[in-house]
Amino acid sequence: EENGWTVGQTALKFNMQRGIALIPQTATPQRLVENLMANSLPDLSEEQMARLRGIDKNCRLIRGQVFCWKQNQDWHDLWDDL
Repeated sequence: EENGWTVGQTALKFNMQRGIALIPQTATPQRLVENLMANSLPDLSEEQMARLRGIDKNCRLIRGQVFCWKQNQDWHDLWDDL
């Protein structure tokens, strides 16, 4: 909010500055324009980047190893609660 950007634009810009390749997806034309505009926004400050890096990362990441599953494994093996 402090830059006047959407949450999506901030997330995209944060990851662009980290050198991460992004493939954003949306079903709405307005969000598509917002996503594309993120590339031309000014860089986040070092303080902003540090704050974003400090956000809790309690999430799941699907790594490429899942594509080397052993026999009889499927997507259910990725989550403990299924």
